[in-house]
Amino acid sequence: MSQQQKGILFGSILFVLFIFAVVMCNRDDDDESIDIINTEQNSSQVIDENNEENDNNGNDNKPSIVENIKETNDFSSEQSHLDDWSNIELQRANTAVRSNNLSKEEKLIILYTNLARMDGSKFCDLYVSPLSQKDPNNSYIKSLVTDLNSVKDLPMLYPNDILIKAAQYHSKDLSSCEDIGHDSSDGTPFHKRLMKFGYKKPCGENVAGGRHDALGVVLDLLIDEGIPDVGHRKNILNKNYNAIGVSRDTHPKYDYNFVMDFGQD
Repeated sequence: MSQQQKGILFGSILFVLFIFAVVMCNRDDDDESIDIINTEQNSSQVIDENNEENDNNGNDNKPSIVENIKETNDFSSEQSHLDDWSNIELQRANTAVRSNNLSKEEKLIILYTNLARMDGSKFCDLYVSPLSQKDPNNSYIKSLVTDLNSVKDLPMLYPNDILIKAAQYHSKDLSSCEDIGHDSSDGTPFHKRLMKFGYKKPCGENVAGGRHDALGVVLDLLIDEGIPDVGHRKNILNKNYNAIGVSRDTHPKYDYNFVMDFGQD
């Protein structure tokens, strides 16, 4: 092979190697671009997941029962009753929002009870005054107006597991009784019943029947018509209480019975 042929062959080999190197270099650049794009997408996904988690945490801080009242038709009657309260007031009063041991209606009873304790005058203007106009000579409503107008910023009542269990036991017991009362079907008085559940602090109990709605239950117990010492009202407005247990069950005579047990934590 002549020197000229060798030179041509060597040049051809160099050219092929150069082309191969250029192709491989471009391929590496493409691969790197793909990796960068995938990394950016993954980073974006992590950010979105974090945002979603933060949103969920934010929603957890909202009182879901109040949201349900305002955003669904489940409690359409309650929606109109609660529109006059601010979100701050509702969040403060809605102490049972996270309880897993209470139904929506039971949580609403606690909500309305706390609203009365928070601002008795406002509660009176919204819910009691219309009743007073319909029955202006009712002495129980008159005395309730006086009592509520002196109530402001009492301690909120928070669900207590022992009180809830005691209320549920009594409410279930009453569901098979002909009438309602504070004694168990075996004759045990309410304070001894609470002691059996392990609650040994000062306590009180309200029992009601015949109403289906939470606001109606609370209003009936606050008015306490026919109860000379208005003991149910005194329990609801007792400044020493800060714990509560509530239970609703069926009743053969009154359709439903409600039990509220109050105490101190």
